[in-house]
Amino acid sequence: MSIMSHIVKVSGSDYNPASWHSVLIEIKESIMSHVFRGRGPFAALATVSQEWRDLVEPYIFSRITLTRCRLLDFERMTGRNRSHVRHLWLSLELQPYACLQCVDSDDEFEEDFEADEFASSPKDTKAIQKAFEVLFKVLSSWPPRGKLVLDISAYSETDRQHGFKYLTFEPDWKGNDPAWHCRGRRLIQGASPHNQPTPCETWIPSFHELHKVFSDIHQRWPSEEWRWRARLLNAPAVTTIMIRQQNRRRWNPEILQQLILNCPRLEEFYYEPWREWNNAVQEDSTDAAQNILFRSLPSLLPSLRKLVVFENFSDIYALTRFSDLDRSVQPQRRDPLAEASLSLEEFSASFLRDAQYFFANLDESWSWPHLTRFSMTSKWLDEEEDPEEIEELLISAATAAKRMPSLRVMEIWNGGVYNAMVFRYELSPDYRSVTVLCRGTWLLQISPDVQHMWNTVARQQRWMPEVTFRQEVIDPDTITSHAHAISRLKLVNQVMRPISLQQVHLETLQRYKLLNRGLWQRFAARLGPFLAARRASANSLPATSTESPAAGSGTAAPLSPRPSKRQRRHSY
Repeated sequence: MSIMSHIVKVSGSDYNPASWHSVLIEIKESIMSHVFRGRGPFAALATVSQEWRDLVEPYIFSRITLTRCRLLDFERMTGRNRSHVRHLWLSLELQPYACLQCVDSDDEFEEDFEADEFASSPKDTKAIQKAFEVLFKVLSSWPPRGKLVLDISAYSETDRQHGFKYLTFEPDWKGNDPAWHCRGRRLIQGASPHNQPTPCETWIPSFHELHKVFSDIHQRWPSEEWRWRARLLNAPAVTTIMIRQQNRRRWNPEILQQLILNCPRLEEFYYEPWREWNNAVQEDSTDAAQNILFRSLPSLLPSLRKLVVFENFSDIYALTRFSDLDRSVQPQRRDPLAEASLSLEEFSASFLRDAQYFFANLDESWSWPHLTRFSMTSKWLDEEEDPEEIEELLISAATAAKRMPSLRVMEIWNGGVYNAMVFRYELSPDYRSVTVLCRGTWLLQISPDVQHMWNTVARQQRWMPEVTFRQEVIDPDTITSHAHAISRLKLVNQVMRPISLQQVHLETLQRYKLLNRGLWQRFAARLGPFLAARRASANSLPATSTESPAAGSGTAAPLSPRPSKRQRRHSY
């Protein structure tokens, strides 16, 4: 029997107020924290007594999920409890749509699907605009006190009814939440409510299927639709905004810019967009719009202290027709993202920039007086790359680190299938020692010049003795995606939200299950004719013979050895 059932039972006729009042407040809080680790509902506990209500309501109202329907009642629902609210998850469900592979060719949805292939429907766009107007109108009356997270997600239930059944839409989790590990295990199991097989459930998604799930929420270029931005009221209570990777729909960066600027006390911004599947679209449209967003941050948001940008991707999705397998990253003079990092305390940018280009194009006058944590990816951290290029990268990183007097941790890393590496400069918590750790699937040779540069960084910042250099090697066969690389590298800096990391693990796992199923189907398709030929050959033998041709020859045809995981993946 769960602890909830015991507590609810006590709330009946056997409840003795004197017994509860005699318990120390510290013990009461410990009991309630243990209760809240389980599953709800917890609202019934608030009816036990006034004291219980005072203990329960801060937990109940600390995290609120807002749908479009709940938004209409949001102001009344919070009322006197608005001071307890710490996290708002705006979960916007979009209209269902048709799947071309699962409907008849003359289905009435097909024409609408084609017309709306790269963007959400006008009905969805207007509903999202209305949702933001209502939300910011309510939040405009909230006083600027404490911390408040605004977590924004948009999805369609149709996404996981067809070729993406493993997708999950979850509220954000805290990495130190006691219930997080249990929820993470349940997520990895990938229990989907849609278990019926569908024709579109293939290893590599179709062009239409992929681009519908990754369609635009708003038009990419300014239009009449954008006028609603001017009607948004300021929300000074919001201190953190999250756009997590489960937003496969593409939010226009210039729309996000307006949302961010309407939160004048914003301190943290977590941005996890998905890579474009075409490099021309990426460079000409998305990168340009993101630069406008990043360029506006330093001047209009002086309160911003933490920026985490993670550009997610999937090597499997990139195999879809008309898609580019590798992301094109070009060096930029006076990179807007680099300028945005100058006033930050924590900065992380993964995959949308290369650390080599980032360091090579820094203005000589720039410095990072408050930066304590820095993390970036670089394609040069690969066993196949030129060691001289890697050395140049690490020396450039040290040169930049000299202009970061408050630096505690710098990580330059890379991760992909069978490849992972992190170069980490870390100051100990007691400020008495510095360690440089190279951990990855191969040995990263640190030249004397690189060692000298990082020794100089340590002495300049903390008057430290020589830096301790360490090497750790991990098994490359355990790295099947960039998510596995993050986990196995044990990155110190936060490069993405914990729930996002779990979801990427799940996505990779389920896609390879589809691959294995496809391999078995191909094997079975080839095995059928072979067995039929063997049966026909056996039936043509004289009736007195009891041996098959293979048995009569005294030798059996050997079976091909089972290929390794790496061989199977590289054959596709």
